Amino acid sequence: MSYFTLEDVKAHNQKDDCWIAVSDKVYDITKFLSTHPGGTSILMTVAGEDASDYFYALHKPDILDTVGSKYMIGHLVDYPTPKL
Repeated sequence: MSYFTLEDVKAHNQKDDCWIAVSDKVYDITKFLSTHPGGTSILMTVAGEDASDYFYALHKPDILDTVGSKYMIGHLVDYPTPKL
């Protein structure tokens, strides 16, 4: 498994090289952009960023397992640990 910082993710913010972080996972969504039901432009607003808040406001978490799993490329090493 690969590990990335948020700075690594930020370097991938173009249509031909697009990553996002959701929670502690990093996704290369470059190939998903053209098939996203909401369109490319909506994803480009969070390209290269931690899209967790945005993602969870619009999606059920299980979609990461069903659709997102093939785009996951690693883990975010600097994701804050939730306080219990």
